[in-house]
Amino acid sequence: DPIKCYDPAIEPGGIVFYYGDKIKLENSLVLASLRASHLFNLEIDEGGVKSQKSILSGVGRIRDVAVGPDGYLYLITSNTDGKGFPDASDDKLLRIVK
Repeated sequence: DPIKCYDPAIEPGGIVFYYGDKIKLENSLVLASLRASHLFNLEIDEGGVKSQKSILSGVGRIRDVAVGPDGYLYLITSNTDGKGFPDASDDKLLRIVK
């Protein structure tokens, strides 16, 4: 069974379990969203999703998220694929430091 469903769909991108200690997201899932254009923190317990909050928005469609070898989160945007609203500086690779 899924641990979380979205209606309407948020078009999830990448998802990663954050195990680092550089930002205050220890032991949580981080979910990239294309349609909702947010990076979500999902706090999980044995019953499923305990809480969800947006930790980043305003950068457009977020395609993927990963934990770098330095312990920070990295994400890429996907605004030039014909579905987003690109500007001259898209697409981006961003590092989350807080």
